[in-house]
Amino acid sequence: MIRILLAAALLCATPAQSQSLREWFNGLKSPGGGICCHNFDGVSLDEAEWRMSGDKYQVIVNGKWIDVPKDTVVTEPNRLGRAHLWLKPDGTPRCFIPGAMI
Repeated sequence: MIRILLAAALLCATPAQSQSLREWFNGLKSPGGGICCHNFDGVSLDEAEWRMSGDKYQVIVNGKWIDVPKDTVVTEPNRLGRAHLWLKPDGTPRCFIPGAMI
């Protein structure tokens, strides 16, 4: 899934932009130090699938809102625009990068 999203973003980019975007995406890390993409599939989230609740982000996983631990939130600017979530095998967030809140 994440490869499809990355491929779609790269279609509109020049070769230099494509390489830069790919390197950025593959290099994303959570503040806790975990690499987001390494052997993990991420999903792009629609605006209705993530939100702020107080000072925390929440996402829908298996139809239920869950809190995103602060040490999994990628704080650098999101160059793709849409929020992305990577889950661990146990269904908890590995990394989350918020999208633009409109």
